[in-house]
Amino acid sequence: MKSQRMTISIIMLLLPFFMLPGICTSAVAKDPPGRLISIDTDKAPPELVMVISAIVLEMRGQPQPKGDWPEIVFSPGITKKLLEPQFRYAGFKLLQTIVDEYLTPEKNNGLARLKGHLHFFDAAKRRTIVALETEYKLTSKNIFIKKAKIRPIFPFRPELNLFIVPAEKVTKNDFDMFLNNALTLGFILNNCVPAGKPGQVPKGIRDYYVFAFYLDRLSQDDQTELRLSRTPNGIKGEKLAFRGPDGIAETGYSEVHFGHSGWHVDIARCRISLTGEKLYLKAIFKTGTKQNNKLEMGKPFLAGVFPTRLARQVSDPLIKKTQLALINVGYDPGPADGFMGRKTHQAIDQYKRDSKPKVFAKPTRDQIKQVQLALTGKGYKPGAPDGIMGKGTRRAIMQYQRDIGMIADGKISASLLRKLAISESQTTSRSRMLKVPSLSSKQRRLRNTLKTKMWPNELTAP
Repeated sequence: MKSQRMTISIIMLLLPFFMLPGICTSAVAKDPPGRLISIDTDKAPPELVMVISAIVLEMRGQPQPKGDWPEIVFSPGITKKLLEPQFRYAGFKLLQTIVDEYLTPEKNNGLARLKGHLHFFDAAKRRTIVALETEYKLTSKNIFIKKAKIRPIFPFRPELNLFIVPAEKVTKNDFDMFLNNALTLGFILNNCVPAGKPGQVPKGIRDYYVFAFYLDRLSQDDQTELRLSRTPNGIKGEKLAFRGPDGIAETGYSEVHFGHSGWHVDIARCRISLTGEKLYLKAIFKTGTKQNNKLEMGKPFLAGVFPTRLARQVSDPLIKKTQLALINVGYDPGPADGFMGRKTHQAIDQYKRDSKPKVFAKPTRDQIKQVQLALTGKGYKPGAPDGIMGKGTRRAIMQYQRDIGMIADGKISASLLRKLAISESQTTSRSRMLKVPSLSSKQRRLRNTLKTKMWPNELTAP
């Protein structure tokens, strides 16, 4: 009963993010369409924000909200083209919108034109990119969308998570559950060997099922494969096959591939030790492209390399000293435990970038004014916020740089703006990226669960 309750609780946590079609959305009916995207309206036309948000709602198969804002009207027949037959975007947040081209109505026969890319993600770090092209017109009564086309873009180098499940926890009936992406992940999280907890890794040679959970949406023509090798380099290795007397091998496949509306999951079986000889599980990927109704496969490449045995780490006093120094100057390397993890690498890289200032050739008056205001708020004396780079401003910048451990050159740089919490987009007139709020508490909890369960990928590890 306890195991069943755990399975149900994780599946209930996952369902809002994975059900296709689903009802989860980042906007509620009382919010205007523009609330789907968090953006400073000074950086982009507000009607553009509403158009993108309205298109995303149509892609999710959800109604447009009503309120005291211009009504969104689509040209007849357009909304059907925004619905993919086997896929819905409900449960996915719009992470960012990259604007590749934007023409004002004056330059395009009275219609505003946008070409760009929509980047979606969910709590399990799955992501998909869609190319968008739209034309619209702002009238006194509404916003009329004359044209809207979307096209999914598939990656050439996808990322994946790998999980290892003891074979005795997988039955033949479970393979019916694996037809659903959310149920598959829920089963994995309840039954896999947690890589983040070495004390719970079984000892000795045993049968395991390997689950390769791809994070990028793939084309139905792409091909994936799992191999086992003694070396981490190259794509060579033994192709994993189903073994054992439990009857599951009767499927007739050496591997099972599930394509959940583009979300790819590979399942294979192997007999290995997670505490003995160090072997490497390799995820192989090949792109598929159709030319004149003929499928052409690209060269295979390594999408991931996962060691079967985790090396036992020893705390390094020098690394711990570095972590403490980074914390003292305002960086976040994670806990000062002497282990060189991902956050420590990121903090070191950020410190190196900040220590090598990127100087503006000629700071604008607005940039200088923002710096003056920020320095005044921190207790320094740059003088009046007039946007003029005078001696007082230079002295204040140098004093601030010395206080936080930067090179005291008195110059305005990208790293200085970051330290003063002034984004470069605040001081520029054009914005090409629209972002959404951070993860919710439920999404953060799921993200942390995945981190402790998934096996480390040596291709992406720092």
